[in-house]
Amino acid sequence: MSETTPLIERAKKVDRKAPMFLAFRSSKWFIIFTVTAAVFTDTLLYAVVVPVFPFALHERAGIDTEDIQWWESFLFALFGIAGLVLSPICGYIADRSSNRQVPFVFGLIMAILGTILFGLAEDVWLLVASRIRQAIASAIVWSVGLAVVIDSVPKGEVGQSTGIVLSGVSVGYILSPTLGGIVYEHSGYMSVFGMCAGLLTVDILLRILMIEKKTAAQYIPKDEEGNEGDVIFTKAIGCEPSVQPTDGRQNGVSSPAMLPKNPPKKHQLPLVIQFFITPRFFVAFWGFCVYVAVLGAYDCVLALYVKRRFGWSPMFAGLIYLTLAVPSLTAPLVGSWAEKSKPRWFAIIGCCLAAVMQALLMLVDQEGTSKVYLLIVLLVGLGCVHTLIGAPLASEMSACVDQLERDNPAAFEGYSGGGYAQSSSLLNVANSIGLLMGTTFAGYLMDNYGWRLMSIGLASLTFSGAIPAAVLELKRVKRQGV
Repeated sequence: MSETTPLIERAKKVDRKAPMFLAFRSSKWFIIFTVTAAVFTDTLLYAVVVPVFPFALHERAGIDTEDIQWWESFLFALFGIAGLVLSPICGYIADRSSNRQVPFVFGLIMAILGTILFGLAEDVWLLVASRIRQAIASAIVWSVGLAVVIDSVPKGEVGQSTGIVLSGVSVGYILSPTLGGIVYEHSGYMSVFGMCAGLLTVDILLRILMIEKKTAAQYIPKDEEGNEGDVIFTKAIGCEPSVQPTDGRQNGVSSPAMLPKNPPKKHQLPLVIQFFITPRFFVAFWGFCVYVAVLGAYDCVLALYVKRRFGWSPMFAGLIYLTLAVPSLTAPLVGSWAEKSKPRWFAIIGCCLAAVMQALLMLVDQEGTSKVYLLIVLLVGLGCVHTLIGAPLASEMSACVDQLERDNPAAFEGYSGGGYAQSSSLLNVANSIGLLMGTTFAGYLMDNYGWRLMSIGLASLTFSGAIPAAVLELKRVKRQGV
């Protein structure tokens, strides 16, 4: 008899009829897959429009050729600024909500509206409205989606799970302009949005089918002792804990903070502020900003550079991004490994190695087969070392929430989600800052000083992610002696 059979039999004893395939739809792997698909779609909607912006602005919105660059930069900046403002708000609402699926589906509605508006827009202000709606969707996906994942896995699997989700982000950022360019070149403007509509359709089905673990638990009655039903439930959905945790999680699933019966009535700063004034959290936040900035910089300059330097076609220029995308698929393994040791050291090593390889890209400044091979080798190396940065830092930020909840449980009073949505929303804030910083910085250096200085500038930016982490780690070693 399978493990899911007791779950189904017990669900039948509940007054409400349990949903079909409850165990599968609430399993941690289905939830992780759903959120990964959501963030991939979100990043694709952000970046797939790169090759079609000039056409949308000039041919459809009537913008003069000399003003296209300004409007294109403005629309990308608008997305980032809206994300900065909206992400903490979405995280706050999600943590106050007893059901995260409602805001998650609302984010999908915003994505659909934004995509339809962009595809049909023949006025620049409709393009502005579409980007704002896409920014709302992005803020919700990051804050709610990652919080759902963290809620759904045991503490020891947060790094691996966030690594899986972030691999979807990396692949989305890197491959979206390529996909958009190929579809636009061969099938036209509206076909790009047809592709987006297809992905959104899959996203709709996944988000509707997904059932949060705490929602699924409502269909599982407790046995005479009051606990066996929970054990069967966690076994059935693939989230069985080995021991009972003591950090506010129950049965391997995040739960609201364990508050004292009569907590002291004292003023508490908002959770977002408390996160930022925690050095450990802020260091991880800055490192993640740098990580996204470098990914955004590649989107901004790499395809155009190889097209001009080596005379590659748009399709071959797009395929160069595979050198970065394929290694990023190892992020789940790296995240799991880092979580079992010291995530901060992974990020320090990753930033230092990436800075060296980024600086060596300055050597790819001439035509020739040897330069092409050097470029490919360096980009593959960068793709590998970038996996040492993103997932470990996301895991580190989640661990900071656990630590703050243990140290100051009163700060989490009233947050049914335990603060994870607000922590995850700050990942989107870091994502927005990184995109603004990377595209602006790399674009400015490339336009005014060329490839060599741009490579050195990005190397310096990448290295800056390691400095505060190294300082904090050295202080910890000096204090603890380990």
